[in-house]
Amino acid sequence: TNKRYDENYNTITESVLMDLTKQTTYPLPDMAYGEYGEMPAFAWSESGDLAVVSTDGIRIWDKNGNLQSTIDPDGKSVLSLCFAPDDLHLMAVFSDGSVSRYNIYGILLNRLELYFYDTGLSRYTNFNWRFTDKGLLITADDVCTLVSTEVWEPYAYVQSFLYYDENTDSFLVSVGTEDGIVLGAYQRLTTMDLIEMAETILGENRLTEEQRAKYGLD
Repeated sequence: TNKRYDENYNTITESVLMDLTKQTTYPLPDMAYGEYGEMPAFAWSESGDLAVVSTDGIRIWDKNGNLQSTIDPDGKSVLSLCFAPDDLHLMAVFSDGSVSRYNIYGILLNRLELYFYDTGLSRYTNFNWRFTDKGLLITADDVCTLVSTEVWEPYAYVQSFLYYDENTDSFLVSVGTEDGIVLGAYQRLTTMDLIEMAETILGENRLTEEQRAKYGLD
């Protein structure tokens, strides 16, 4: 994408899809929007066969420059876009903190809500998407929302997030202390993990039947 200005200082952007293997280009419509001609949300699919951009709605293009589908965002500002690894689903984050999941034909599949700070989200928010074998991580600045890709619902979030280590299933975070900022980590634990840890701590001291019933451990 090339940005230039005309004689009246209006922003003009010229955008093309480039096929380097064939040395050909396919022009796209003017992609600039907003008061300062900033670039819209944009993403490639993992295979490189599809691209999506948030101009005139949300538009999905194939690698030959053919428009595949158009999604109406209902007047909401699109901040970030991402394809699922299978190229069959597309996700969009909006400025109100909602995330919509569509199929590549533009059909809405479901909506969910991100966790974020009270200051809200904007086009200056840094978004990161990461699919793992345990679900999807959506990070807005340093707040990471954990999303189950089985039911497509968020179930937890991590603040001051730095990095997710897939080998140890741990979330690295920065922690402020009296001595400054230190590195910490949260490990993801299932309910059974917690029960086993509790049993290790209790040792011979087992919970009574009444206590087990109270916490739903029967």
